[in-house]
Amino acid sequence: KMSSGAYVNWFDSDDLMDVDFLNSKIEPFLRDTDLDYVISKTNSFDKNKMKINNLDYNFDKYYLTHYNFTVQNINWYTPDTMLKRYLACKVFFNENIKRGQEYNFLVKLTLLSENGFFLDKVMTYRRMHENSIKSSYTNTEMNIQAIFLRIETLREIENSTTLKVNLFLLDKIVLGLTNNKIRLSIKEELFVLKKTLYYLSIKAFLTYIIVRLLMFFFKRSFGLRNILKKEL
Repeated sequence: KMSSGAYVNWFDSDDLMDVDFLNSKIEPFLRDTDLDYVISKTNSFDKNKMKINNLDYNFDKYYLTHYNFTVQNINWYTPDTMLKRYLACKVFFNENIKRGQEYNFLVKLTLLSENGFFLDKVMTYRRMHENSIKSSYTNTEMNIQAIFLRIETLREIENSTTLKVNLFLLDKIVLGLTNNKIRLSIKEELFVLKKTLYYLSIKAFLTYIIVRLLMFFFKRSFGLRNILKKEL
């Protein structure tokens, strides 16, 4: 809200910016004034300055589309994105999401515009340390947050995106909930039930309910989850 420039690029105070960061990312806008955003690359490093878990961007294999980002055929981080101010004012971070806000944000960004340019250069160096948000969750908490992330994303974009995207998000939600003993709020449970009934077959809907109950009481699906996967 306090920014006043023509372009916006979020950046974490812990991370390092390449000396040519601004010039390299603004130059594509000057070449093509119709561009809405430019995407560069990030390398992550630890306290010993060793590269760790660097992202597969995959722009050499897939086009930059809303669908390809949503299903994560292509990937990038929020600091990789420099976008025009008018577009930044239309996309907001979901403060209800504790983990995966940037995925939710970029799904909504690509829904508004696929007119981006991939700059195949590392412009950001992300510092990972013991207090990083990314490394502070248990596996169970990460599973819960991944499910909640997709519930919130589906809730936000359902009426604006394609059926294919909605089904992808719902499939991920359903498979996540039937693979773990996870409790949702009543509001979230009703939302998922409503969407499974709306988008899936009656057989898939009923199988989902049975598997959820089996996982909750016995922590086993007795083979029904494999049947559910075939229905999705």
